[in-house]
Amino acid sequence: MSRDQIGPSDLPESLTRLTGYGVDLVFVDGDQRSYKKLIPTVERFPTSLVATADDDVLYPRHWLRQLLEVHSRCPGTVVAHRALAMECSDGVVAPYATWKEARSDTTPALTFPVGVGGVLYPPGALAPMALDHALAERFCPTADDVWFKVSAVLNGTGAVRVPRPNVLYLPPNGADQSSALKHDNVTGGSNDAQIHRVLEHFAPQLRAVGFSAGLGPGDPSERPPR
Repeated sequence: MSRDQIGPSDLPESLTRLTGYGVDLVFVDGDQRSYKKLIPTVERFPTSLVATADDDVLYPRHWLRQLLEVHSRCPGTVVAHRALAMECSDGVVAPYATWKEARSDTTPALTFPVGVGGVLYPPGALAPMALDHALAERFCPTADDVWFKVSAVLNGTGAVRVPRPNVLYLPPNGADQSSALKHDNVTGGSNDAQIHRVLEHFAPQLRAVGFSAGLGPGDPSERPPR
């Protein structure tokens, strides 16, 4: 949580009482937007598994267990309940809104985790630049999924989707998601601009690890990350 947006005294008792069950309520400086989940947590627990979830969605009680089950079979891979298959033609990335749901056997390099479903990151999954908030804001200010996908690829880390059919993740009763980032990122095309911007900037490093999706003519991925 951002100290600029909320303070300890503003939290409801239904949340603060969870501290008695081992839950830490952590505040970060500045408005880091969607980056205030994963970046501070990885910095604090660099050798731990980290699972992320959205705070405006209700999840089934089995969602974390399923992530861990897949992790046990693919320990060096990012695991997601929801993921898309990046689509490319002659090295050009197709519009984000046209990507189809990934399958459990989609190429790991082209499996694009979508944070809303819940994502599990193994230790060391991301390149060090992933934790540079200023850099993330420069290239992907409203698309943390894009930033963390590129960061994983740069570190040789692929992704896999939980094979079971996804449940429907419903927003809490009364939640107003009319201004949610997905409307700007998907419908408004903001994701596409941020994808092209970050791929262009890191093109030499991406080619060095055998990834060429969106980097010009050629195979989408010559050597899928592990």
